[in-house]
Amino acid sequence: MLEKDSERRAWARDQMKEAKVPDQYYSIVERLLDMYWPYAMQNEVSPEQAKQILSVFLELAQGHTLLPEDEEEVWIEGKPGNLVMRDVVRVRRDAYDGPAGLRHNGRRAVVTAIRNGDVHVRYTDEQQPEYARHLPYVFEKLVRR
Repeated sequence: MLEKDSERRAWARDQMKEAKVPDQYYSIVERLLDMYWPYAMQNEVSPEQAKQILSVFLELAQGHTLLPEDEEEVWIEGKPGNLVMRDVVRVRRDAYDGPAGLRHNGRRAVVTAIRNGDVHVRYTDEQQPEYARHLPYVFEKLVRR
């Protein structure tokens, strides 16, 4: 492993250059590596732990929700025709990226209407927005508790 910060940075820069990563990404990637590498080395992060840490970071950085598994709940894909009024649904954890993902991903709701292909819902978590309209494909439908 590369020992010095300067060696690690040079190695990372060479990798990005070789892979034709756009120049404007170099500084942010280097800043992220500057935070990650000391932590990983100090805490002797294993390759498997590194994959898990970076996977969680990637999901959160994109605005995707981390949903706990509940073995008693069964969810199916939302699509036109399988959603009806009063269904309990949730927005897929990765339905949207960025700010929309932070507002909607992973939230539970009740279907209040279906109009012109859009599914209107009332969220059940007391956060804002309280109501929303989405395409059916962004939902999962609760079929069993």
